[in-house]
Amino acid sequence: MYISPMRNFVANIIMPGDKSISHRAFICASIANGKSIIRNFSYSDDVLQTIQSLRKLGARIDIDKDNAIVIGTKLHPSKKILYTGNSATTLRLLTGFLVGQNIPASLDGDEFLRKRPSSYLIKALCQMGAKISARQDKYPPVKIEQSDLHFIEHHLKIDSAQVKSALLLAGLGSDGIIIKEKNHSRNHTELMLKSMGAKIDISGKIISLGRTELLNPLDITIPGDISSSAYFIALAILLQDSSIRVEKIGLNNTRIGFLQILKRMGADIQWQVQEYNCNESYGWIYAKSSQLKGVEISDSEIPLLIDELPLLAVIGTQAKGETIVRNAEQLRIKESDRISAICSQLKKIGADIIELEHGFIVRQSNLISGKCSSFSDHRIAMSLAVAGAISQKGIELQHANAVKYSFPKFWDYIGTSSLMV
Repeated sequence: MYISPMRNFVANIIMPGDKSISHRAFICASIANGKSIIRNFSYSDDVLQTIQSLRKLGARIDIDKDNAIVIGTKLHPSKKILYTGNSATTLRLLTGFLVGQNIPASLDGDEFLRKRPSSYLIKALCQMGAKISARQDKYPPVKIEQSDLHFIEHHLKIDSAQVKSALLLAGLGSDGIIIKEKNHSRNHTELMLKSMGAKIDISGKIISLGRTELLNPLDITIPGDISSSAYFIALAILLQDSSIRVEKIGLNNTRIGFLQILKRMGADIQWQVQEYNCNESYGWIYAKSSQLKGVEISDSEIPLLIDELPLLAVIGTQAKGETIVRNAEQLRIKESDRISAICSQLKKIGADIIELEHGFIVRQSNLISGKCSSFSDHRIAMSLAVAGAISQKGIELQHANAVKYSFPKFWDYIGTSSLMV
């Protein structure tokens, strides 16, 4: 796909539903005590893999476009392998969830997911009493056997919302769990479980969950995905005579790290929470063309904008001075090695960027043109789309269809300025 330079970008948009919240809504609703209504869920490949896997386990899910009704029921083992495609979120959350429900299962993924380790999660679940095996003790396929879980207190050694969420979902069927985080990470699972009546207490970086026999059903309208909106916000800030207003967007305080960094870089950007639903906050974001300065991202900020870090590298090429990211080792084991991927591809088109062991340093530079690859990684594809749009001559992007994993309509959105969805 050829991505041509853009003169400006003016848009008033509503984003598709948040992918992270969508996964969790379907998983929790599948065992809730009654009928759950889920509106505006993410119709991405990753979320569809979660839905299909739950259906194999007996979940009663009816879908009408991007709305769904889920009738909670007792799930049962599936004779079929639960294929999770490219979705690590599906595989990891379901691993914890099925352990907690004491349901034996086999989970597998595509060739890319089979290269992504889950050793930390597997070890943590085994400490609870789970019986889990995996290829080389860390890679899919993953096999879960019936087991008796017990209470544990777990100090997270990595900043991972997926691991934390999987442990909490397992904790629903154990004698309880206490999780202590190093740094705050996305808290969608905690907020959702609390809204559904789970015995959960959140005190700073300590989450305590007791055995929960029944969850109340959900009635949720999922807010727009703030991570998906980041690419359009970047275009509005980086291109001249540009602006964007994003409505009905999720503004969870563990997801606005990207906005806060942009503000620190000097961006003309504002946001405001307008309402809450199932403990999730909604509101609007407004941004326009801005002159930026480089910043250094602190360790505590990394988990709060982990998905946006490749995009931040692109933005850093247009900021005066240096933009520095360190200690982002989780980027090495995403859908691709995102540190290597974004550094190598931006260099191809003229960026002054240095790859570090667990991060990068990027300096103000002129992006010109070149042939780039997304490495079949949706975040890299969308970040390079922004790079192509702000470049002098455009870029050719291979594996552009990787956006389907999180944002199937991405190219429709980016292709039309003055867009109202």
